[in-house]
Amino acid sequence: MNDEKKWVNTNQNIWKLHFTMKGEDRILLSFSLTNKIPNQYTYSSEILNVEYDVCIFDSLNDAKEEFENKIENYLLTMASYYDDIYTRFISDYKGGDEYENS
Repeated sequence: MNDEKKWVNTNQNIWKLHFTMKGEDRILLSFSLTNKIPNQYTYSSEILNVEYDVCIFDSLNDAKEEFENKIENYLLTMASYYDDIYTRFISDYKGGDEYENS
């Protein structure tokens, strides 16, 4: 089964970023245009631990691109973090804690 990332627009003009991996669909982020200020969007994302934050973008496509970048940057940061933990966990150092002061 193929991994897939796609934006879905609901009937209420709420855009949701879906990511399907190994047959499991997850909504990574949702956002909508506010009615108060032009080009102002509110968004929520469980993975980013954000609920109803506000951003301003020039266009809908800019918003989608920036939100995808936020998710990508978060995932890269977390991958690096867990890679570091893994490396330290399996390292075969002798005679001391070489990572003690890191």
